Amino acid sequence: MVAKVIGKVDGSEVIYEKGEGDKWTVTVPSDLDGMYVVEVTAYDEAGNSAYCTKMLLIVDPATLCVSLVPYEYIVEVVQDDYMIDVVYPNHGRCCCE
Repeated sequence: MVAKVIGKVDGSEVIYEKGEGDKWTVTVPSDLDGMYVVEVTAYDEAGNSAYCTKMLLIVDPATLCVSLVPYEYIVEVVQDDYMIDVVYPNHGRCCCE
């Protein structure tokens, strides 16, 4: 049984509140690009970490569509230019498509 849930959204700590049954809710701070990195850690009654994940929450304000995808990324280092490209898979994809 989950007793406590803590986490971060875009690096800022957020408070998860227990609702009915096994539901937990959180208020997410506004973000202009509509992409949120959400970190969640759940603890059981004994204080043991029972679950931990990091997801990418994408909100498209034009269609009011929300996608929750695994936070995967690819990093490519180009030594000549000392440039790092980070690519987020599924960026721009909507759950409604």
